[in-house]
Amino acid sequence: MDELRQAIHLEIDELAGRAKEIIADLMENAKTEGIKLKSAQDILSRAGYDATSKRAVEFE
Repeated sequence: MDELRQAIHLEIDELAGRAKEIIADLMENAKTEGIKLKSAQDILSRAGYDATSKRAVEFE
């Protein structure tokens, strides 16, 4: 089972590089601004630059 997990992990790693290339290409060359924006946001999010969100915390 461990060998299967390693094989799956390796295949996903290889696909991730291609997926990044596709998203970057969309960010640069998509015909609509919405797709360009979503692609740019996705790249920023995956790089750790997510928009901050506010959360309310209540203490008792």
